[in-house]
Amino acid sequence: MIMVLDREYVKRAFASYTEHYDPDDPKIKLKIDHTYRVADLCERIAATVSGADTDLSWLAGMLHDIGRFEQVRRYGTFADAQSVDHAALGADLLFKEGLMESFGDYDERTLDILEKAIRNHNRFRIDDGLSEEYMAYCRILRDADKIDILRVNTETPIEEIYNVTTDELRSSAVSEEVK
Repeated sequence: MIMVLDREYVKRAFASYTEHYDPDDPKIKLKIDHTYRVADLCERIAATVSGADTDLSWLAGMLHDIGRFEQVRRYGTFADAQSVDHAALGADLLFKEGLMESFGDYDERTLDILEKAIRNHNRFRIDDGLSEEYMAYCRILRDADKIDILRVNTETPIEEIYNVTTDELRSSAVSEEVK
């Protein structure tokens, strides 16, 4: 499916993209590290899914949070509800604004799968009407992302992730939406 995947090329392209953001910002460093872990998890999960391409899954992991970097730069937060849907922003940057070209040359089907997986990776429910193959890639990416987010939330100080102190978080009310 993927025409040619050169992982080192993708890693260099990712490093080139992220060098425009402040690596001393804990949020940026967190997302760079998260990206590599998610890509590895995608590959590991895909290896257990019949018919899944491990290279395509790895690439989806490498690209899934491209929108996070702009989200932090523009809004200073990871909170989509307080800023922008980072998955949609990333997919737009990659597939509508041409950023995808810097990560390699891929066929239309590969690009379509990547776009759908990236746009759906943060959603509670994946879009209806996707084929089982597309659903598999969406699930692989979403699951890998959530696995690492769980790790991040248990190991990273709340202040670095959510711009709130532990005391503020513990004393805040539960919103009606959460209830």
